[in-house]
Amino acid sequence: MPGEDTAVLKFLHRLGSSGMALGFMGTLLLSIGWATPEPGKAQDLTEKCLISAEAMQSTEGDAVTLLMVEELRRAAASELRLCQQALANAQKTGNRQQEAALLRAIGTMYNITGEKVRAVEFLRQAYTLNKMLGNDLNVDLVRMLASNYVLLGQYETALQLYREQLAFMTRGKGEFSNEEKGWVLADLAQTYALLGQPAEALKYYRQGLALNPDSRYIKIQLGGALFDAGDRAEAQRLLESAIPKPVPIPAGEALQFDWSRILEFEWAGLRNLYSLLQEILVAQGQPDRALEAAERGKAVAFTEAAVVRLGLQSLNPALIYQPTVQQLQQVAATHNATIVQYSIILNHKRFGLGIENKALYIWVIPPQGKITFRQVSLPLPSGQPRNSLEVLVASSLRSLGVTRSGLVFREEVNQAAANPIDPVANQNLRDLYQLLIQPIADLLPQNPEEQVIFVPHQELFQVPFAALQDETGRYLIERHTLTIAPAIRVLALTQRQRTTLAQNPGRSGDLPLIVGNPTMPLVSVAPNQPQRQLAALPGAEKEAKSIAALLGTQPLLGNQATKAAVMQRMQTARLIHLATHGFLYAYRGNGLYQPPDGDYSPFLFPGILALAPSGRDAGLLTVGEIVKLRLRAELVVLSACETGQGIVFSDGVLGLARSFLIAGVPSVMVSLWQVPDAPTSFLMTQFYQNLQRQPDKARALRQAMLATLKEYPNPKSWAAFVLIGEPE
Repeated sequence: MPGEDTAVLKFLHRLGSSGMALGFMGTLLLSIGWATPEPGKAQDLTEKCLISAEAMQSTEGDAVTLLMVEELRRAAASELRLCQQALANAQKTGNRQQEAALLRAIGTMYNITGEKVRAVEFLRQAYTLNKMLGNDLNVDLVRMLASNYVLLGQYETALQLYREQLAFMTRGKGEFSNEEKGWVLADLAQTYALLGQPAEALKYYRQGLALNPDSRYIKIQLGGALFDAGDRAEAQRLLESAIPKPVPIPAGEALQFDWSRILEFEWAGLRNLYSLLQEILVAQGQPDRALEAAERGKAVAFTEAAVVRLGLQSLNPALIYQPTVQQLQQVAATHNATIVQYSIILNHKRFGLGIENKALYIWVIPPQGKITFRQVSLPLPSGQPRNSLEVLVASSLRSLGVTRSGLVFREEVNQAAANPIDPVANQNLRDLYQLLIQPIADLLPQNPEEQVIFVPHQELFQVPFAALQDETGRYLIERHTLTIAPAIRVLALTQRQRTTLAQNPGRSGDLPLIVGNPTMPLVSVAPNQPQRQLAALPGAEKEAKSIAALLGTQPLLGNQATKAAVMQRMQTARLIHLATHGFLYAYRGNGLYQPPDGDYSPFLFPGILALAPSGRDAGLLTVGEIVKLRLRAELVVLSACETGQGIVFSDGVLGLARSFLIAGVPSVMVSLWQVPDAPTSFLMTQFYQNLQRQPDKARALRQAMLATLKEYPNPKSWAAFVLIGEPE
């Protein structure tokens, strides 16, 4: 078992009360072979690693880690069958102690697989049998059972269990720490808050914080209760005291692999903290300060990694950790662009119980600097999941015929180019326009050539902004020139890098690197599955030849496009165009694929480009290899399947685009979905022709999209590509 995986596992276990941590834990357990059919190990896995499974609900409907949670659920489903067999044997032999343990294990597994009613059924049986056997009260079992009752809306039953648990811990002879007691008090307080008893909630939150004064979670929960009680100033003070102090960035440290930065930010409650802090500041009439809080909560690890990788430690640290409104306005001015910052505000009353969106905050910063704030309520439609915004984004993509297939073994998308757009897709795109654009439409520039830079948040990174339709049916790309950025301060870094590259133009012989349709590698789609060769992309080969001719170079095709050859050329090329398959994960045997010299965790940094295998090299170029390069390209175009996808965090999208940006590329073009061959080739040719006439990448992409729209009206054929980073 690799040493780093051991460290990651320990870190995730320390964060075991986080459902997202458990999701990644499940992926790691699968990838290193701990999910095993041996009953003894299955029980050991249950007892050691899934004991905090009640928090799994915190990931329900969350776009951040759906893939990771699915991995854990797959492991749980496998172990569930073994536990059920063991339970039958224990009941047959009359081993009541083993029966009690297995009832609890099965309840835990059902909890993870999302079957809460079944989870309660088995956990309640375990609870009752343990009491009958005279066993000491198992605090973790009771807390899990109580939290499930909360999730099912049975608050009084949950209160009874929490009180019993607290009384047992209080009678204990020192075996329970104040920290553990503080957590139970916080659980009790949240249940009172959900029952509409704010005074009781405040009382127990304060008691919990007194026992556990360093708990960020309890500070956030108490801050929410104080806010609801009208004490906004104290709520703000408490939340600000919970913000971690900036850590100096040591020169030369490889923070691009410092997964703990991302995990701790995401799972130490900071997303909830910054969401609630924004809500409090807006309620106090301070939307500009709320913008600062929103920006502080985005792309922290990304910014650190880019600063270290690009040698920008001299950059003002305040811009990285504590950006001010004035600094954000300066970014808009220097880019001569209108910046639109989005922030999804969560329902703080349900922190830890599931993602429930409450409002959408939007700030518009024009080049002139005057900031305008708008907010949109996110009501919960009757019968809809609590995260209705993610549902709308996902249904919009589905109605376009977009699937998340990951690995592709045959071409299935070309027919879409000939299909008319589905009326449902039109309506979904209009609904997204009404939600995201209409509230600020009057603030956007009237001149379609002027730059608009969107800074999305969470699931909004999946939105095809170019394809959003107004009430007249016009697409947003027809009105505006669009770019995407992970955070406003990231634009300061990409602009600095673009300037540096322009001042060091390199050698005249550094030709563009154009890659198309490499000889495809063998890839396994799941653990212990046979490898299969990815489908050839003849359309990508045609595209590469056309673009290479336009740019006066020779493309790398077929067997020429080995990983070694491509990586060598990448380091000097001023422009990189890769027309091949892209996907998140591949497997080797029971584990996730990793290069032989890989020194990072592939499940935390997903993203692979398919290149031609050679010798012992598998032909898979990973983000871990890309991010180590010092690239001089001003633009990378990933004309591949779903290269804009990844795991969505507050830090942005962990995937291929991020790795190229950290490696020094100021502008990266990626696709949100698989695009048919013919329109892709047409769009790319148009894009490079436009780029030769004028250097503005965002304008060149807009004109290419408009030309493709005329030839291929279905937005699936032209709206997938997005430009991330520098528009010029």
